[in-house]
Amino acid sequence: MIRGINRQMVIIKTEKSSIFEAAYFLVRPEASPRASRDEMINEANRIISDNNFSSRRKKDEQKRKIKNGIPFFLWGGALGMLFIGALWLISL
Repeated sequence: MIRGINRQMVIIKTEKSSIFEAAYFLVRPEASPRASRDEMINEANRIISDNNFSSRRKKDEQKRKIKNGIPFFLWGGALGMLFIGALWLISL
């Protein structure tokens, strides 16, 4: 909820995103007199790019999951081979 009558807001509209139409940033009262409009827009764009919810983040998560799963896969294969080898030795 926005309270107060003396609030400044920076609105960043985008057509690139299929999810978001615009981002709204409330400017701190102590920052508004010393920050120019261009500085505010640059800071808002930096915040948006730092918190990008794009497919790049999903791809990074998938790569991390695969990378973390490889040792478990190898250990499972090695244990399976040991189990089959033990069964083969017992059956002789």
